[in-house]
Amino acid sequence: MIGYLVKKAVETILFFRYCFWKIIVISAGGRLGNGARIYEQVKLITGKGRPLFIGDNVSFLQGVIISASESGKFIIGDNVYIGEYSVLASNQEIVIDERQPPEDWL
Repeated sequence: MIGYLVKKAVETILFFRYCFWKIIVISAGGRLGNGARIYEQVKLITGKGRPLFIGDNVSFLQGVIISASESGKFIIGDNVYIGEYSVLASNQEIVIDERQPPEDWL
């Protein structure tokens, strides 16, 4: 019973964190796909003109930092896993995907 309650609590926290980041990413002109899991201490540094396009079922573990400069852009495809304390910064464009991203992302 305790394990079930803990699992539900974690799922609830991840859901609200996802909703928060979805608002931030979309307001900067980007996309946050369905099922993205964003853990604590993650920083997605974005703004107008430097969007993040994040696919479905992407996981950002604890402490990940993703930063795009004014001319930078990130495209992260579906089913990507970014491990703890990874730091990614872009001055132009970084694509992390095994396939070509959809035309409307470019």
